[in-house]
Amino acid sequence: MKADLFRLCYDKKWSEVRKYLSSGATEVEKKSNIMMYRGDNGTSLHLACCRSAPDDIVKAMLDIGGKELVMMIDDDDSTVLNDACMSGASYNIIKMLIEAGGKDLVMAKDDDGSTALHDLCWHITRHTKVAEKIKLMLQVGDDNLLLSTKDHFRQTPLEIVTDQGASNQIKKLLTVQKVDLENKVEAQGSEISLPAKEKETGEKDDIHESKSQKDEPDTKRSENTASDEKFICPICLNVASDVLESSCCGNLYCRECADTAFKRTKVCPTCRKAHAGYGIPESWQHSTWIERQINEFAPKCACGLNIPKVELLEHGKVCLKLNLPCYK
Repeated sequence: MKADLFRLCYDKKWSEVRKYLSSGATEVEKKSNIMMYRGDNGTSLHLACCRSAPDDIVKAMLDIGGKELVMMIDDDDSTVLNDACMSGASYNIIKMLIEAGGKDLVMAKDDDGSTALHDLCWHITRHTKVAEKIKLMLQVGDDNLLLSTKDHFRQTPLEIVTDQGASNQIKKLLTVQKVDLENKVEAQGSEISLPAKEKETGEKDDIHESKSQKDEPDTKRSENTASDEKFICPICLNVASDVLESSCCGNLYCRECADTAFKRTKVCPTCRKAHAGYGIPESWQHSTWIERQINEFAPKCACGLNIPKVELLEHGKVCLKLNLPCYK
């Protein structure tokens, strides 16, 4: 009878996993079993990486599945390296994954725009040999592009570890080398944001908008008035939808954005106050009164976005679903 490798990994029955991987089952059967996709949880290798599997089991899976296996993603577009970095996997496991997947794996992003380096930084307290792991990723990946990439919370790896209270050594490793970055962008036509050259007066660098930021559609945050600013979700920078009010700082968030945030951390994305438990804090309440206020100045379009009235004409040029004749 064919072993349910996924269930064995889920139950952390590593001795049985090891026995199966070294059994006389055909390589075709083993590969099929290892690479079987299980939705949210991905593959057996995803489970092995996030449930503290011994190094030899991860190696055995990689020997069978290779790069094809290591590049598979779960329903959140997370790779096995993302999972390993979120769970605090050993240096040996992270090294084996990177050796199998190479630059493609290190540079991959999940559906929140996070690379594995972002995930390591968010969960830095779970890791040992942090500096060695970071150096390994930077050596294999495009180092300055990795360091300059911002995740769903608009944070670079350096900004994340700074909030986490990391050492100066770690922060130095995650600091962009400006000269190298400018040369790479000029040569490759990259769309990442570049630090401006320091002024002769010694003022701090300004951050210029990248091409991708300038080309963002008008449904992103635009020129909101001061009175409308309070309705903007600080994570996605759109008008908040299915809105939740933070009990710690009073900011408004989209429920989906808040849910994503608290899957990764237990602190408020804005004020950084820690909250107990998992998921959205119970004290963050949905307010129908605030929803009515939002709809007063930003009606919901049939495409699902709340569009400020001042932007409806422009939105109508790109959205075929707009059906708000009173405001056209």
